Parts: sequence; C-alpha cells; structure tokens
Amino acid sequence: MRLHFLGTSSGLPTALRASQTIALETDAGALVLLDVADGASYLLLRQGLDHADVTDIVISHMHADHHSGLAQFLKTAMHQKRTAPLRLFAPAEGISALQAYLTASYIVPEWLGYQIEWLAIEPEQRLGAGGTLLAVHNEHLARVRPRAAALAAAPASWAFESYSFVLELGEFRLVYAGNLDKRASEIADLAADADAVIMELAHIKHDTLEQDIAQWRGPVLVTHLHPSYDSERRQELLDWFAEQSKAVLMEDGAAYELHG
Repeated sequence: MRLHFLGTSSGLPTALRASQTIALETDAGALVLLDVADGASYLLLRQGLDHADVTDIVISHMHADHHSGLAQFLKTAMHQKRTAPLRLFAPAEGISALQAYLTASYIVPEWLGYQIEWLAIEPEQRLGAGGTLLAVHNEHLARVRPRAAALAAAPASWAFESYSFVLELGEFRLVYAGNLDKRASEIADLAADADAVIMELAHIKHDTLEQDIAQWRGPVLVTHLHPSYDSERRQELLDWFAEQSKAVLMEDGAAYELHG
C-alpha cells in the first residue's frame, strides 16, 4: 500500500503547496480519497492516478477546503464514462448541502452514469476498497461554537461534526487525524499503536507535536501545513524535521510506502 500526498497545504494554498488531498492506494489498486480539496481532479491526473480506481471518498468535516474539489472530481469521472459505484462518506450535516450544490451545478444522478452511495459518517463502516473505516469525533470545530452563538441566526443545520479516522486494512491500521483543535494528543488513544499516522500542522504547533508523538509506535506523516511554514518559518520547519526520527514532512506529489 502507499499514500499519495496530492496536495499538502492547509485551508490556504501557497505557491509551494496545493490544497490537501490524500489518496490511499491499496495493494489491489483501489484508491480511497481522504478529503477532496480544490484541484483534486487535476492532482490525481498529475500523479498518474485513475479516477476510475477511486472507490471511496471520505470527507472529515465541512470546512470548504476539505470538499471543494468534489464536484469537479465527480464531473471528470462522468466525462470519463465511469460506471462503477462510488462510496462517499461525509458528515450528516453536510450531505443535503453537497447534493444541492451538485444539482445547482447540473450534476444530477441521471446524467452521472454511475451511482454515488451517500453515507453519513458513523463509528464503524465498510470501505468499498475493502477494510473498515472507524470514525471518532474530534474537537476541531469546538472553536466555532462561540462564534456561531454570537450570530443573529446560526444555521439550524450546523452540528459541528469533525472526525478523525482509523482505516483498518487487513492487519494494517492507518490513522488520519483530519483537523484537530490544538494538540496531537487529542487522538493519542487512536494513534499510539497505529502502523502510521497522518497528522496536520495547521492547528498543531511543531514544538508540541514532538512531545505528543514520542510514544507513538508508527511514523507520523505531516501534511496540511500552515502557510507560515512556506514563508517566514520555512527554514525553522526544515531544521526541525531534520532532527526528527518519527515525524516525516510530506510535500506535494510525495508517495509514501506503507509497511505493517
């Protein structure tokens, strides 16, 4: 198995990094997209990956940088004459809105040529690629609640869903943090015994990351970087990673082989 880091920026792309989309390629050649940011369709093609091989899309939460590439991916697959069904896992609060946006974009089920199975995220579900998707609610959107409470009329649909995941593929356990609040230790129970962890560095500080991951077993693949790490703090980041044995900095286009 391998991970393809198609884009590695945070919610703010930089001149060096595209918005984050990650493709997990199984031993059988199936692809699972972990979030699907703007440019995902192009980034798949640039990496030499086939839209037709994508069996599952997992959207961790409803911030736009985690799903803004969905419509174009579906449209590209339609024009490529895809026929195989696609499983789409998303927060329950966002499914009807995503469907409405697709309809407004003239992307309707009758024209797609393939079935989308819309699945509200639950604690344990089967992946179309094989294996199991385990979901755990995290605190990333907790910071939004006070701002929402200050609105004159916050949307009734908001449920502040944000998830971290464990993908169980045979004996291999891969943790995808999604977006967290402030510390990697938030998912320590998931990550400590994982074979590999995908960790963000937009809301986490690299100096606290080193402490939090010290006892984790597998490598920690760092993506979703704050834009400051591509400007005034870039050398600081590179110097820090040069001293790390467990944390690995991911760049756009990187492929990482997974070994149990």
